[in-house]
Amino acid sequence: PSPPPMVVTATMVVTANLTLAADVMGTDTEAAFKAKILPTIATISGVGESAVVIVSVVKTTARHHRRGLLAAAVNVEVEVSFNVDGTAGARNVATDKAVSFMTRARYMTSALLPPTLANTANVGVTTLAAPAGVGLTCPPTKTFADAAEMVGKEPPEILAARRVLNDLAICAHKDGTGLEAASMADNYNLLGFTNRKLAVPDRVLSELYYKRALQINPGHVAASGYLGELYVDMKRLAEARVVLDSLKMMCPPPPRAAASPP
Repeated sequence: PSPPPMVVTATMVVTANLTLAADVMGTDTEAAFKAKILPTIATISGVGESAVVIVSVVKTTARHHRRGLLAAAVNVEVEVSFNVDGTAGARNVATDKAVSFMTRARYMTSALLPPTLANTANVGVTTLAAPAGVGLTCPPTKTFADAAEMVGKEPPEILAARRVLNDLAICAHKDGTGLEAASMADNYNLLGFTNRKLAVPDRVLSELYYKRALQINPGHVAASGYLGELYVDMKRLAEARVVLDSLKMMCPPPPRAAASPP
C-alpha cells in the first residue's frame, strides 16, 4: 500500500531569480516556456510539480545603464516549496533537497533547465524562507570539524557527517554569509565525498558538490582528486584525465635529488 500523505506542518520556500540567455525562449510564449521548464525544475528539486511555481517570465532588451550596457535576457522567478511534517526526518529531507536546489540555481543554473537551454550566460540568485515551524537550527549544533571526525572514523559515519554538512550549508544559504569562504569549499568537498560513499552512491550530487568546491577554490586538491576518482567510477575517463592532469599541476612531483659525486 502507498504511504499515507504527509500532514504538512510548515514549508520551507526557496525563491530563485534566474537570469537566462536572451535567446533561451526562442519563439515560445510565456505560458509555453513555463510549461517547458517546470517539469525539469520539479524533477531536479525532488518535489512534485505542484510544489513549483513559475512566478514570472520577463524578456528584457539590451539597454544602457550608468554602469554600462545591460545585455538582453530572460528573467525567471521560481518558487519551490519543501514541506515538513514536524518530524526530524522530514526536515532533514527538505533541507538536503533545498541545499541541492540552491547550489544549482546559484552556481550551475543551467542544471535546472532542459539540456537544450543550457548556456554559460545563465545565472541565478536565491533566498530561503524557513519559518520557525520548519525546525532549522542556525548555527547548527555540530561543526565542520565534527563532520570531518565522523568521516575519519573506522568505519566512517557517512550519514551522520552528511547531516552535519547539509545543515551547515543550508544555514549559510539562509543567512547569505560565508557562501564564498574557503571553509565552504571544504564543506562542499566533504558533501561530495559523503554522497559518493553512501551505501547507494548519489554520484550526481557528488559531482555537483565537488564542482562547487572547485568554483570556490580552483586549487582545492582534495576536491580535484575526488572528482577525478568519481569520473573513473562513472567510466567518464576523458573527464577524469582532464581533472587528474590539473591535479598534477597543483601537486607537481618533488625535484629529483642531485646525483652524488663519484
